[in-house]
Amino acid sequence: MKKIGVILTFLVFSIGMFAQESAAELKNAGNEALRTKHYADAVTKYEAYFATNEDGVADDNTTLYNLANSASKAKQYDKAEKYFNECITKNYKPDLSLYYISKIYSEKGDKEKEIETLKRILSDYPNSKYYSKFRDYVAKYYNIQAQDPYNEANEIAVTAAGSGDAGIYLSKMKDALALWDKAKTGFEKTLEIDPNNTIAKSAISNMNDQIKAYETYKASIPKK
Repeated sequence: MKKIGVILTFLVFSIGMFAQESAAELKNAGNEALRTKHYADAVTKYEAYFATNEDGVADDNTTLYNLANSASKAKQYDKAEKYFNECITKNYKPDLSLYYISKIYSEKGDKEKEIETLKRILSDYPNSKYYSKFRDYVAKYYNIQAQDPYNEANEIAVTAAGSGDAGIYLSKMKDALALWDKAKTGFEKTLEIDPNNTIAKSAISNMNDQIKAYETYKASIPKK
């Protein structure tokens, strides 16, 4: 009986060693799959690794982050977002995790959610070393959104001023004013996150000058 007990103890110990080695092997296999860009295989290996529930596995945030990245690159977006959110909850590279979530929204064609996610980084992680990169990206987006109505309004204003007819000028300028108002909203969004953005500041200054000139001219016209 004593001999049987020793054998059983040895078997239990051996099984435990095998399980531990199996977890390590799964992690290493996942790392190799990620390194060689076999992203779907990496997801499978990493998920199996976490499923072992071995000691220390649940706290392996580096591998969790690798799993999230692998899922994203494999276009398994729901999984990727889930695992990146787990990284955020654990405060492990939360700014980069949010950035990659924004990339997922971009891949899905949801630009609004992409920008809102990047703005969340700017709000929640102002000390991120990537802060200026994310800020500049969002500012560029808002500036581009504002640029079309801004340019169209400027063209209308030039045509209106060159008409030589007060009635035509005033009529066309109403269209320009509406477009400038739309453009101004976009540029102001830029300045909310980047108060020193020169493109937005210059555009708003130019609009204000042209609007002031319009109001001055309108006030100078004798009322009938």
